[in-house]
This record gives sequence, structure tokens and C-alpha cells, in this order.
Amino acid sequence: IAEDMAMLDALSNGRIEVGVGRGMEWLNYSAFGADRDTAHEQTEELTAVLQAAWTSDCFSWQGRFFQCAGPLRILPRPVQQPYPPIWMTANVNPEHFRWIGRQGLHLMTIPWILPNIERSRDLIGAYRDGLREAGHDPGSREVLGLYPTYVAATPERAREEVIPHWALNSRIAAEARHGQGIAADYDALVAGRRAFFGDPEMCRRQLDHVRQLGLDRIALHIHVGGLPQAQVLESMRLFMTEVAGAA
Repeated sequence: IAEDMAMLDALSNGRIEVGVGRGMEWLNYSAFGADRDTAHEQTEELTAVLQAAWTSDCFSWQGRFFQCAGPLRILPRPVQQPYPPIWMTANVNPEHFRWIGRQGLHLMTIPWILPNIERSRDLIGAYRDGLREAGHDPGSREVLGLYPTYVAATPERAREEVIPHWALNSRIAAEARHGQGIAADYDALVAGRRAFFGDPEMCRRQLDHVRQLGLDRIALHIHVGGLPQAQVLESMRLFMTEVAGAA
């Protein structure tokens, strides 16, 4: 109840942003009896449902995947107009990036799963092309990139401390995907400049590197594979004070 009240308070006071994504793991679809083959289409329709619900006094919907006879009135009405900022995920399909842009949504993406920064730059470029095609100002929309992160006092300590946990995290993900889409190991991510791994100096250089993508925000995947909480907090402290704080 407390969490529900906090969400209502955030919505009614203009402090909410909404993230939408189709999900990546087939296991989650199986558990809920959902159809993974139509996940993109369902996510796109769901976004349209949210937009219509927030902009209609009396709401109803009859779509391919979702139906609501209504009429319903959504309360509380959002302070942010025409509705709270909506962020959508995309990772590999340029047409999905372009679609998100045409809808005028903000973009969340995971550059580190791609082989190089050039591929990420092309995909984010497709998103911005979609914004322009639909008459949206690219400067008014934001792009967020998610990166694995572990910062320690020395490169050697970072490698020693996080490798077992990153390997465990990758193995669990691979098993959930029946061995498909196995994540790169620690050394490959560092060599490919696809993660914030290492000491503060290494991570500052990586932050300069990813600026080429024109990201507005970064998110840190920092608690992986059962890392002890004390190490997670120390990594966060180092990133805030000696990486972001010194950038």
C-alpha cells in the first residue's frame, strides 16, 4: 500500500517517468504464458494505450492485444502534459529505434551488448532520424545507455573482485536463454571499451569514449552475480566521486 501511495503521489505531483520494454528473456514469457513472437507489437500497442488513457477524459480501447470497454476516467490526472515522459528500450533492430523516434519517446539502450561503438552510434542515429521524420526536435528527447560497472582502487583489484561474479551473472543469463546470447567476458569488455571496469582513471577514459554516442544519461549495472554489498557501495562511491565527479 505504501508503494502504491508513493506512486500516486509522484504522478499527481509531476515527478514520474515511465519506462516500457518488451523484455529479453524467453523464460519470463513462458512463465506468464505470453507470446514472445508478438512482443514488439504488444509493446507498441501498450504504449498507445498509455498515451490514450492519459489524454482522454473517458477512456476505452479495442485493439489487437488489449481491450477495455470503458468508459473509464484515469485518476489522478498527470501533472506532466500531455503525459509523463515515456522511455522505451531498443537494442539491435534499427527499425525499432526509428519507430521509437517517430513516436517522440525517449530512448533506453544497452550499447555494451553490441560488438563496437560504431554499431551503437548507427542505431542511435536511426532513432534521431525517426524523431526528425515525425517533426520532433531531437534536442528535446533524451538517450540513456546502460553499462556494466565496477570500480576499484586498482585495475588488478577490479578484475580480481568482479570476474567471478560477472561470470556467474553471465552463466545464469545464458542458461535462461538456452545458451543463446552469451555475454562477453570481463577481458573482452575491457578490451572492446564496452564497460566501466577498472580503476577510476580507466573508467574516466571510458566515460570520454562513450560520449561519442551523444548520450544524455547513463545507467550503471553495478550489482551483478551476488557481489557483496560492501563492494557494491564502494564501487558506487568511487564512480560518483572519482569518475563522474572528476569528469
